[in-house]
Amino acid sequence: MAPSGPVGDRRDRREVETPEGVPDVRPAMAKWFQSGRRRDMCVILAGAEDGELTGQRLKTRLERRYDARIEPKSFYGALEAMADAGFVQHRTDGIADKYSLTEGGERRLREHYAWMGENLGDADGEQ
Repeated sequence: MAPSGPVGDRRDRREVETPEGVPDVRPAMAKWFQSGRRRDMCVILAGAEDGELTGQRLKTRLERRYDARIEPKSFYGALEAMADAGFVQHRTDGIADKYSLTEGGERRLREHYAWMGENLGDADGEQ
């Protein structure tokens, strides 16, 4: 379930400098990433063959992963919040809406992946 509150609220943002010197606008305390659904949506987008998916294809893949139907209003609300926060970009291709991760979204996903690796250790269970 998505967290309550203004996920994409611009008042929650702070600007930091990345190692590459590129400004990175992040929600305070990474509120956008506190939702497992949002993290999973980003993982699916990152694994897309051409780097983007239609909204419906992304929703279908997420539903298969969860083995449950997701209400369209909830799904597209989460997608819109991530776009508003600058982690997902949207474009229209004919009648299809396509989504992909932004550089910031990719960076945050990689940071989360590294954090998981640090905390989970290797495959043998050692940390």
